Amino acid sequence: MSERLFIVSADPSFAQQLARPLRDRGWQVDTESRDSADACWRISQSNPFAVVISLDFEPQCACDLACALSVASVTRNTPIVFVGGTAQDREAAVLAAPQARFVEAANVAWELKQLSMRA
Repeated sequence: MSERLFIVSADPSFAQQLARPLRDRGWQVDTESRDSADACWRISQSNPFAVVISLDFEPQCACDLACALSVASVTRNTPIVFVGGTAQDREAAVLAAPQARFVEAANVAWELKQLSMRA
């Protein structure tokens, strides 16, 4: 199992806020805040254990990224964890990536721990 995670958020400070406690738990965490296409390429190159995608800032881009990751052969089995978002954002995300998990920011570390125990 890879000990690498990838966090995607349109807000760099939010990405770092999510990354800090995960790094404290021993994960290697990469973040992307500029561009979802760049994130998709970087994720495929880094082969992370899971990808955490924020729905709070640009939900449509988040859904597009999740859809792209779900169909690409390199990333189709990579777990996706959506963070935050409204009920409407989550409904759209389910259509883009039905296998994804949904959590609040405070529960990201717990969800990743659960996923790693199943791996």
